[in-house]
Order: sequence, then structure tokens, then C-alpha cells
Amino acid sequence: MLRYLSAKLLASYGQVSDRTLSDAGASKWAIGARYALSKRTELYADYAHIKNDSNASFTINPMGNGSGTSVGVNGLDFGIKHTF
Repeated sequence: MLRYLSAKLLASYGQVSDRTLSDAGASKWAIGARYALSKRTELYADYAHIKNDSNASFTINPMGNGSGTSVGVNGLDFGIKHTF
């Protein structure tokens, strides 16, 4: 039996500077992993952190409340993906 196992580590960083308001920028970093169980099935996990400036309200979820009360925002997701 031929087994197809593969692992990937992922990382990203980004930042935004809002030039219309003072102190309204943010930065985001994320790490993640993908583990292929077969050619069509994959496990995944990701963690992200956003650091908002005092006048920024960026969130992980674009449908979030965007209240701007949170200086740091964290997000975690994990699951399984299967292609039919």
C-alpha cells in the first residue's frame, strides 16, 4: 500500500497604516500547519493575532462587531478538508 503523507508549515505577517486617522494602524501575524492524510484529505490548524493601535478596530472575523474596544485580537481554527 502506497501512503501519501505530507506536512506543511505556514507563516504570514502583514500590517496596515491608516493615513486618515492618527494611531489607527494594525499588524497581524499568523502560523498554521497542513497535514495531508491522502491526496484528497487534509487536516489543518491556524492561529492568528492582530495588534490594533488605539484608534483601530480590525478583527479576525470581518462579520465581527468592530467595536474598537479590543487592542489585541486572537483567532484559532482547525478542521479537516476533503475534496470529492
